[in-house]
Amino acid sequence: MGLEKIRDDIEQNAKKEVASIQRMLKKEIAKINAKRDADISELESVANRRLKAELDAIKKREAASVEALTQKALILGKKEALSVCYDEAFKRICVLDTRKKIAQSLLKKAQKQIDVYYVHTAKEDASIVPKGLQHKIASIRGGVICETKDAALLVNCSFEVIFEEVKEHTMAQTAEVLFTK
Repeated sequence: MGLEKIRDDIEQNAKKEVASIQRMLKKEIAKINAKRDADISELESVANRRLKAELDAIKKREAASVEALTQKALILGKKEALSVCYDEAFKRICVLDTRKKIAQSLLKKAQKQIDVYYVHTAKEDASIVPKGLQHKIASIRGGVICETKDAALLVNCSFEVIFEEVKEHTMAQTAEVLFTK
């Protein structure tokens, strides 16, 4: 019986030792799992912060892009409005009752600048060319284009050229009048 008792004691001590080791292992496993969960939570938190930062950056870029497109559309709209305004003004100038007087005045101005020999006009303004000067029909809406006999010098006083010069010099002022509240 002595051996059985020793064997039982050893067996009980071994069971206690195994149980103690199992408890210790369970605690270690719990610690490892807790650390893993904390690490995962931290990684999720970092990922979420990065994701939020990236989403915020994308939203800002999109807002800036929309703003730029809006500004571009506004500028194009203003440009189109200015173009329509100037086109309408040009049409009205071309049909003025005084257009022949204006063309005669432009011819006199050109004669002060060069020795005019050829006078180019629109077909309907041919009657303004005085005798002694050569007339040529030009595809202009009004005014005159004058040149010397040798065609070395040319003075372009066509409505188109004069109007473009006026347009260039008055564009900013016209835009201010049209678009300033």
